[in-house]
Amino acid sequence: MKTIIQRCFIMFTFLLISELSMAQSDSIVKPDGSSDSLGYVIPVASRAELSYITAPEGFEVSKSFNGYIHNAASTAIIMTIIDDVTYNTMDGTMTDAYFNENKLNLISKSKVLSQSGVHGFKYKFSFTTGEREFIRYMVWAGDLNKTLWLNITYPKLDGELVESEILNSINSINFNTPGK
Repeated sequence: MKTIIQRCFIMFTFLLISELSMAQSDSIVKPDGSSDSLGYVIPVASRAELSYITAPEGFEVSKSFNGYIHNAASTAIIMTIIDDVTYNTMDGTMTDAYFNENKLNLISKSKVLSQSGVHGFKYKFSFTTGEREFIRYMVWAGDLNKTLWLNITYPKLDGELVESEILNSINSINFNTPGK
């Protein structure tokens, strides 16, 4: 299960970065702050602070990826921060072509407004790996300077047990954590 989650995270990250790198701009802004006049911006994706959300009960910090895991429920929350890209821009990458290419069946899309006032979008998908059905939430939430990307996956069979906890965790998004 960990390998599947890791592969999905890597695949989504590369697809996302390649999609975003084509955004029009006067120059490329490199991670070191310098720029080239090649005509597009390369977003910088990095490990999100785990304190940006409250993990659901029973979840622990993963040793395999940046986020939380609940081994008994085969559920993972992968967290990435994308600098200098708004959640609205990220929402624009969520197209039918993207869903089809990644074999994701869109169940719903809704706006997010966390308890601390962070805005965003929440997508719920289903997909099948082998003969097992999964649910995935993809959340883009943030401000003018950064976007938090949550990639949350759990077996559909366990939805009744974990979904309300997952939604509470999404609702807890807060960038105003101590020391940040």
